[in-house]
Amino acid sequence: MARMYAATALVNVGAGMEYLIPVFRVWRGNAGILLGLRAGYIFSPVSSNWRFDNASIAGGPDLDMSGAYARARIGVELDF
Repeated sequence: MARMYAATALVNVGAGMEYLIPVFRVWRGNAGILLGLRAGYIFSPVSSNWRFDNASIAGGPDLDMSGAYARARIGVELDF
């Protein structure tokens, strides 16, 4: 089976925070609703040329996986 591929490395630079809204107390802590937010930027410092069955090829797709992101989270926290 023929395959076309390129290799890359991704670096993720970001930060996040979480906030616990206590709903009830448990034996050693709180349990409740967990709200979170994460944001950052992903970039590719190095990448290889496109290859087709181990032979280097020119004119492969221009693929860029870099960009900013934001992620909201909601969940349940059980702190025992």
